[in-house]
Amino acid sequence: MSLLDSELDRIRAELGYNLLTNGAEPYIGVSPIFSNVVQRYMSEGAGTTSATSVTVSTDGSAKLVTLVLASATGVSLLDKIAVDVDEQLEMATVRSISSTTITCYLKKAHAGTYPIAVDGGLVIIRECLAALWTIEQRMADTRGHGALKKVDEIEFYQAGQKSQFELLLSQAEHWRDRLAKHLGIHRIKIGGCGGAVGLY
Repeated sequence: MSLLDSELDRIRAELGYNLLTNGAEPYIGVSPIFSNVVQRYMSEGAGTTSATSVTVSTDGSAKLVTLVLASATGVSLLDKIAVDVDEQLEMATVRSISSTTITCYLKKAHAGTYPIAVDGGLVIIRECLAALWTIEQRMADTRGHGALKKVDEIEFYQAGQKSQFELLLSQAEHWRDRLAKHLGIHRIKIGGCGGAVGLY
């Protein structure tokens, strides 16, 4: 399954591009590279789904589980696979395969019908997007804490010591750089107060 339009919009936003469609080109700069190149030519491994319910292991370690796939076409022994999406995404290795049944080691819980994809370009991009989504949720939770470290006794972070929000921001920048690198696309950096735009 190729990149969804919603994922393309998220990629545009994370890399600093506007979210206008190609039809806006006569009026404002729009890069058609996302729909004309990225979506069309993204490499991807085989994709399928599983509805096998998986529970979290009690000690937090990976446990060997058996998954029944909707289809095993394109899935081979020792393939690296992505199981599920977003915060439930985890990578595993196919340890055995028989018809549409595979075994692999998993740590997280999986429920309902969730995607299984053989590692490839699409999985790598979705891994970056999942990491960015998680970081942005954490950033939203820490906003307002800024440089104030304690409330009962006012204590500020030492010079050079980063707040939790600043650490998360640097993690997001790391994942945006990885996303841009994997796609072969330059990031657009928005300058501070002046709003100057330039290639990253």
